[in-house]
Amino acid sequence: MTVTFFAPCPRGLEALLQDELEQLGAQAVVVTPGGVEFSGPFELCYKANLESRIASRVLWRVFHGRYRSEQDLYRAAYDLPWPDWFSPQDQGRSLRSIPRVHRLPPERGYPQAGPAH
Repeated sequence: MTVTFFAPCPRGLEALLQDELEQLGAQAVVVTPGGVEFSGPFELCYKANLESRIASRVLWRVFHGRYRSEQDLYRAAYDLPWPDWFSPQDQGRSLRSIPRVHRLPPERGYPQAGPAH
């Protein structure tokens, strides 16, 4: 089974991490500021976590999509197949959500949010 992962790293080291992940067998590698997205089986995730000298960790992407409100995020999280991943017998596991928000560059004419009040 091929799934998508993201490996964050210190800025400036993305190209080195890309090479490292490709040598481990990563597919569909995409470099972004602050990390590298890649695909592969869970065995690759485990291997990257153990052997990468550059990635700070490896994150599993369980959802990707657009949202406009907090309710959209809640619905997306609610609809995920949690029982497939966790059961009441799973004690001691933790879960962390890391939403990524992309700002659109003002030099391309995109409107920017005003100051918070």
